[in-house]
Amino acid sequence: MSATTANSWLSSAVEPDAPIDRRDKPQKWGNPLTYFIALLFIGACIAPVLYIVLGGFRTNSQITTSPAALPHPWVVSNYTSVLTSTTFWGEFANSVIVGLVSTVGIVVLGLMVSFALARYDFKLKGAMYSLFAASA
Repeated sequence: MSATTANSWLSSAVEPDAPIDRRDKPQKWGNPLTYFIALLFIGACIAPVLYIVLGGFRTNSQITTSPAALPHPWVVSNYTSVLTSTTFWGEFANSVIVGLVSTVGIVVLGLMVSFALARYDFKLKGAMYSLFAASA
């Protein structure tokens, strides 16, 4: 074996794009403005949910007189009456059934479409692939 052949074999055996161990280097933080904007979006998503949950601990008169105030006194019976209601659990079961059936149906139909897109060539294959990729 010549030196050139040995060197080419040796260089092909070592991966040139080996992953770099980044645990040794501290990661840089991004732009603080980006984090601030992200926190604003998170707050805009969480605030309405928090308002509704806190509103569940108030009476109707408390919500009417001061809608932005914290509950005083806290009325836990609103949630306990809902959780002990058979109507709530029936509607919850209906939602779970609809969610599961919809998910299974979407997965099955998605598998069939992805098989057709992967295996067959037809006129609007690229447009259909783009449509499905954009909606995911």
